[in-house]
Amino acid sequence: MKIRNKYLLGVLTAIFLLKISTGVYAETDTTLFEKIKESVRLSGSITAELSYYNVSQIDNRRDPFMIRVYGSPRISTGHWNIPVHFILGNDQRKYRQQFNKIGASPSYKWATFHLGHANLSFSPLVFSGHTILGAGTELTPGNIRFGLLYGRLLRPIEADTTLTEIFLPAFARRGMTMKIGYGTHDNFVDLVFLKAKDHVESAGFDPEEENVLPAENAAIGIVTGQRLMKHFFLNANLGLSAYTMDVEANESTPDSFRINRIPALFLTERASTQYLTALESSLEYRQRNYSIRLAYDRIEPEYKTMGIYFIRNDVERVRLASRIRLPRLQLNLSPQLGFERNNLRQTKRMTQTRFIGGIRADYRPNQQWSIHAGLHNFQVRLHQDISATEDTIVLNRVNASLNGGFTYRKGTGRKAQLLIFQANYLAGRDRAGDTIQQLVSNLNTRVAWRFHLEAPDLFVMPAVGFNYFQLPFVTTTRMHPSVQLNKELLNRKLTAGWSSGVLISFTDGVVANLVLRNTLSGSYRLTEKQSVQLRLAHLLNTAAQNQIRFSEMLFDLRYAYHF
Repeated sequence: MKIRNKYLLGVLTAIFLLKISTGVYAETDTTLFEKIKESVRLSGSITAELSYYNVSQIDNRRDPFMIRVYGSPRISTGHWNIPVHFILGNDQRKYRQQFNKIGASPSYKWATFHLGHANLSFSPLVFSGHTILGAGTELTPGNIRFGLLYGRLLRPIEADTTLTEIFLPAFARRGMTMKIGYGTHDNFVDLVFLKAKDHVESAGFDPEEENVLPAENAAIGIVTGQRLMKHFFLNANLGLSAYTMDVEANESTPDSFRINRIPALFLTERASTQYLTALESSLEYRQRNYSIRLAYDRIEPEYKTMGIYFIRNDVERVRLASRIRLPRLQLNLSPQLGFERNNLRQTKRMTQTRFIGGIRADYRPNQQWSIHAGLHNFQVRLHQDISATEDTIVLNRVNASLNGGFTYRKGTGRKAQLLIFQANYLAGRDRAGDTIQQLVSNLNTRVAWRFHLEAPDLFVMPAVGFNYFQLPFVTTTRMHPSVQLNKELLNRKLTAGWSSGVLISFTDGVVANLVLRNTLSGSYRLTEKQSVQLRLAHLLNTAAQNQIRFSEMLFDLRYAYHF
């Protein structure tokens, strides 16, 4: 009986407090909700796409149906900032590695946390631009710079002999990267570390049979940027990588210690371990109206890490570039000069050196005219050893390009007219001794004019392009006239457009190919935050020489919601 009385007393008390709270706060519920709504801000967008593709006379060049949802919503309240990014779709079945991605990077003041798929850049020579599925953090209290990320770099791919396309299976690759540094935006030093490894137990195949070997990598990088004496800026990136091509190879002990073997302290050295070094550096002097920059890079042959997808290696280059601004003449000049070579270890029979020179000028006398022109020259020399007596054959290849154009704008707002002209000419020649052979010449031009017709309230943009491509035994010419129309309706809520173009190709003066393209598009703003876009494109391709004729149709429907 006492227990029941306690429960009854509790219920009556709760009802009484609820009654009081209802009476006291009934008039302030809306105000409280508005305060919470004002403190929490939601921004970003979410987009859903649906595509249909159809083709006749040839095989499909993409899936008939494509569904994709992607977005980047962001929640902010107080010192909290929570950005979320995701992309989901049926494109995943076309990719062996992860295409569908979702991740979040909540941050509070100087602390940021990463969950899910993340794409960070700690060092361009160690870990940069590689997507990783895992968790990590970035901390920047004061001048301290710290970052840590762990997860899966590659997912396992099993061998499948039933598929027609050729691809290599893969192991699951997991790794950890860390950055620790100190400094400000202008003066800082960061130490970057990467350790990653393929896991043999994840393979659903025989590594020896598929000729795919498990690898391991440890890399160390130093990234620094220093502002010296107000006008000098020094930047340097150093990368040291110990890359084991086969983790099941025999262990090895190096005879001597070298700087590039420091990363090997974090893995078991084997007979297949490579020790690689890369350096990117520059020194720049800046003033208000001019600057000059000297850069030196040296990437050893086969340099790689598991934290970058691709880097050009076996190259040493020196570049000198300047920027000159002449305010009184409304002219900007950008000259540059460079030298580049490969075969750094002298293991190739052919050595290539490149001399690069050029200048670009931008002239803007007023608000209507904008003119630019550029001249670049690339001279490539090939040195080939032909005997044991160190005789060589030297071949010179010179590629020169000249580009220019202008933009003319008349009027403002909806009545503005825009005239655009672009041209680019490229010529390539080979020189062996006193013999000069013209390899290729290419001319590309394009003219476009955008204007507004007031009576039908229509935006019109006719354009024409021309391409001339000459090889030693064949000449190809292409013409591409086109027109684009856009009209705004329903108080500018609806924008309708139509574009049409023809691409005609001639080979030695004979019509070789004809392509007709038509596109209908529309965009309707449902509300201030919602919009729908529709696009229907049709392409008809005919080839006169081999009688190949096919047509393609693409239908796109897109819905976007902006917070």
